[in-house]
Amino acid sequence: MLNVVCGGGLCQRPRRVARNAACMIVRGMLERKDGVVNLVADRLVSLAELQPEAARALHARHRSRDFQ
Repeated sequence: MLNVVCGGGLCQRPRRVARNAACMIVRGMLERKDGVVNLVADRLVSLAELQPEAARALHARHRSRDFQ
């Protein structure tokens, strides 16, 4: 397990992806310190944008859970 850190350097569109995508691909740099692993994101892309068929299959098999 790791944390994904999205800093202020990400523009508005990737923020919408992070908040709304059912599944996404994250690119960034790994940081390890004191047993904690972070992925500092520099790019977020919705799976639906890159692989629409995979996104449809994921949506058909899994339902989202809202923990609010």
